[in-house]
Amino acid sequence: MDIFAAEIARMEQALTSLYALPVYQCLVLAIILFYSGRQFSRQSRMIMGGFLGLLSIYFLFNFLYRLKAFEAITSFYFFILPVILSFSPVFYIYLLSITQTNFRLKSRHLLHFIPAATVLIINTPYLFLPHELKLEFIRFGYSMIELDNRLKYLIFIFVFGMYGISNIQLISYLLASIRVYRKHRDFIANHYSYTENIDLSWTRALIIAFIIFFVLNNLLFIIGFKQHIASLLFYTLSMLSITLFAGLQALKQKEIEIPDNEIIDVEAPSRLPQREETLSIPDIENDYKHALSEDDTEMKVETIQKTIENEPIFNKYSNSSLSEEQKASLIKQLETLIENEKIYTIDNLSIHDVALRLGTNSKYISQIINEYYQKNFYNYINEFRIEEAKRLLKKEDNNKYSILGIANMVGFSSKSAFNSAFRKFTGTTPSEFRKS
Repeated sequence: MDIFAAEIARMEQALTSLYALPVYQCLVLAIILFYSGRQFSRQSRMIMGGFLGLLSIYFLFNFLYRLKAFEAITSFYFFILPVILSFSPVFYIYLLSITQTNFRLKSRHLLHFIPAATVLIINTPYLFLPHELKLEFIRFGYSMIELDNRLKYLIFIFVFGMYGISNIQLISYLLASIRVYRKHRDFIANHYSYTENIDLSWTRALIIAFIIFFVLNNLLFIIGFKQHIASLLFYTLSMLSITLFAGLQALKQKEIEIPDNEIIDVEAPSRLPQREETLSIPDIENDYKHALSEDDTEMKVETIQKTIENEPIFNKYSNSSLSEEQKASLIKQLETLIENEKIYTIDNLSIHDVALRLGTNSKYISQIINEYYQKNFYNYINEFRIEEAKRLLKKEDNNKYSILGIANMVGFSSKSAFNSAFRKFTGTTPSEFRKS
């Protein structure tokens, strides 16, 4: 019996030490993200660092409870519920920081923390409790035999915040996050020829993982397995995996930025300076009145008008200042840029780069691609890339190049992105296409 008891004690110590791992990991990741965010002026990293920092405080609270360090818990119990109520707002603000162009923290973002601040204020009676009563409250909570009105009030505040406000926040911010995700997905499709490190697929996976964890963790609590070894291992390993995934993805995530020198003229396309260091492509004449012959212009205008008449979904451009002649001119210049200069072979190409090369702004380029080609920018560029890749893969002389080599030639920076796009447009993989 003594040996068995000793084994149980050692196992309990090992599980207790496991509780410290999420605290350590979140704290380290928070420091790395905050430091790199300050160093490279990335507010999104600093915000995610704040999110993981809040998680480390929450995990520390659980760790101290596991150690039964009730004296230490009495010192910061007052702050733990506001910390929990800050999780959803901070994560939502992080989503805004990686989806809004040139995002900056503003005073209006503080409105998201009104629930946490309110709970902090109405929980102030805790601060005036005698230390002995605080300690008894922390140790026994609901199970206290006798509760005076002060403790009943504190328990009500905790239940109201933890199971009321917290769940309302979870649902409302989840719905808001879905809207942000969909809007950002459309924004990327219309502005970028790639998705690596700028899409939000990983945040969707992270949210789903958190939801699954909390549901399963609460079920274990309800059926009485909260203190079971399997439950404790599930809690620790899940939190380690989820927070590590969040930290690493946040380090790779890029913020959405629009070049400061891109001038948007709502009246008409404007001429901008070239950015040779980015594109290294000869300039194209940007005189709309003389770019096309009269016959070509009339033909283009007629085609555009028919396209718009048959596609009422593009009524969002009804207030555009572009004339039909200007649209035709832009289309001609864009086709020249694509066909003669193969601008699509530039990796990380954005619609801002194309607009800058054509001496206009991205709004007009997006408009003509949507109206005339009935595609978004991502599909428009990547279709050219895939056609070029097919041409290269058909040549026996190019068998010396790997799939990644071909991908780089046509503008893809990774093999996975190339495979995904190739399958999307052809229904097969590059390797299968080469074999056939």
